[in-house]
Amino acid sequence: IPLSQLTGRIVAADPGALPASARVFPRDATDLSVISVSRIEAIDAELTGVPHFNRSKPSTETNDDEEVDVDLATSLGTIVHAVLERVDFRNPDSWPDLLVPAANQLKEMPNDEVLQQARLMLTRFFATPLAEELANVKSIHREIEFVLPWPPNTVSGRLETETSSRPEPTIAGIIDLLIETDAGWHILDYKTGDFPLQTPVEQSLAPYELQLGLYARAVEQWFGVTPCELSLIAFRPQVRRITLQWSQARWERVRTRVDLAIGSVRTE
Repeated sequence: IPLSQLTGRIVAADPGALPASARVFPRDATDLSVISVSRIEAIDAELTGVPHFNRSKPSTETNDDEEVDVDLATSLGTIVHAVLERVDFRNPDSWPDLLVPAANQLKEMPNDEVLQQARLMLTRFFATPLAEELANVKSIHREIEFVLPWPPNTVSGRLETETSSRPEPTIAGIIDLLIETDAGWHILDYKTGDFPLQTPVEQSLAPYELQLGLYARAVEQWFGVTPCELSLIAFRPQVRRITLQWSQARWERVRTRVDLAIGSVRTE
């Protein structure tokens, strides 16, 4: 058909049924070519009953003027993460200049209460020894995306993918903060939820064991060594470092939970 006649032919044509190849294909829930850490956590929570995030109510140790409305928690966490992603830890006094630009990234500008809480959290954070430590590390890496072939296997000290007759999934995630010191690699994950001081450390860490374990395996995949620290940086009711004691036994537990989560999807 001459190009000059194409428009007229299209307008005059009778509509017909679309070919099968043009139909909308629904998402295959069992497609695990790439599966996020958060999705694995959600599946694991359904299987084990262990929530994959801190569901604690505001601590009784938190002053009334410091409480955070749970409806604002997501916006608050987003702002704090954005500032810590961009700040120069060698020039920490610059962080207030990043607060409003971070808030502007949200779909709706947060109210003054959210900005006040974010400012309070960050002020406390930059007054801690951790902030000074971050200014003097050998290297620092933020918001690091990774992919981890699953299941992993250690062969001659290196991580390899086990052979399988079917395609295996790849786990994808993002590490908030990865720093290198003379002691080795440290994985740090910011948490703006409530972590009551009276709660035992293991109980506080339980919802994040799987997440931190997969992060540790990703770092092993990159550098061939186990990270020397896996910690949460909790902001409420006070800024503190909550460290997960890593071990081979804990890794085996994490690996089993991930296997069960992936297996449950495949059998749906």
